[in-house]
Amino acid sequence: MIKETKITERVSLDSLELKWDIFNIFNIVNFANPNADLSDETDFGQITRTVGAPRVMQFGAKLRF
Repeated sequence: MIKETKITERVSLDSLELKWDIFNIFNIVNFANPNADLSDETDFGQITRTVGAPRVMQFGAKLRF
């Protein structure tokens, strides 16, 4: 989502840009493959990890002159 605002009306290049980036907006969990190590009796066949990152948001501002 980006919002661009002109600071003055005389100079067309002056502007302030506000930016908000959202990754994994719905915070969906992606599970890794189950443990396939036959020698590990405690975790064999269980999913113990996830793949990917949780929801991440970042803000930015850019002043053009």
